[in-house]
Amino acid sequence: MSLRIHGFNTVHMDIVGLEVMLLHSGYNHKFPRENLFPSTYEKEVKLPNGMVGEGCHNPAPIWFIEGAKSKILVEAGIGDDNIKESNDAFQKYHDPQVYIKKPEHDINKFLARFNITPKDIDIVVLTHLHLDHFANCEAFEKATFIVQKEEIPLALTPPAYAAFDFYYPDFAYHLLNVMDRIEVIDGDLQIEPGIELWKVGGHTPGLTAVAVETKDGKAVLTSDACLTYKNYQYRWPMGCYFNIYDVFKAFERFRTHADIVIPQHDYTFWDKFPDGVVG
Repeated sequence: MSLRIHGFNTVHMDIVGLEVMLLHSGYNHKFPRENLFPSTYEKEVKLPNGMVGEGCHNPAPIWFIEGAKSKILVEAGIGDDNIKESNDAFQKYHDPQVYIKKPEHDINKFLARFNITPKDIDIVVLTHLHLDHFANCEAFEKATFIVQKEEIPLALTPPAYAAFDFYYPDFAYHLLNVMDRIEVIDGDLQIEPGIELWKVGGHTPGLTAVAVETKDGKAVLTSDACLTYKNYQYRWPMGCYFNIYDVFKAFERFRTHADIVIPQHDYTFWDKFPDGVVG
């Protein structure tokens, strides 16, 4: 059986400002700034705290790899129990966004399509340790969590400046609760035939992309190396990063080695793949 990727959104994000999505919020002198806007861009996004400004709306997906020997998820996503603590953290750290959980974001219903539950998941690849990627890890009670070594100290004891880059100390307990099931890696790794982890860095020091061989070619889940298709199309970095040179190296690796590029936070994915399935 060939491998297939199933994308499922776990929460809806309302975001004011483009500082995170685009370096310099997309301002430049070579082409219209509008070319870089996410597909969900709006001139006015309003948050519950009264903040208003240009912004966009993003998904926060998880990805199930069908056809693998193990039951593998990429990302742990956001569960029901994570909504209040996430929105409280956004207020605390002056992050202009809000999470909205709807019935269609139920991870249990998504996994039920494959006749499994969170307890059946064998491996969860944590591409990095920002809250929207790992906060729900306790839901997967038997899973091994694979993550690059650089991510661990940033998640457990983040320096003050790292709050801008979504390493919140308030969320460290989620990682501590599964620490005995963490597999720490350093670099690229093949976890099964046809499934490779690529350490690309850039957005975070240990950012990992996941390459999957499908019947349609090599599909790469870029994680936050590409927040949207526009980041990749225009080779325009996201606004928060640790190493901009690694961001561009990741773009080039995707260009030369991927047949299908799948960004992490772009509703356009479901326009291109209406059933959420690649392969």
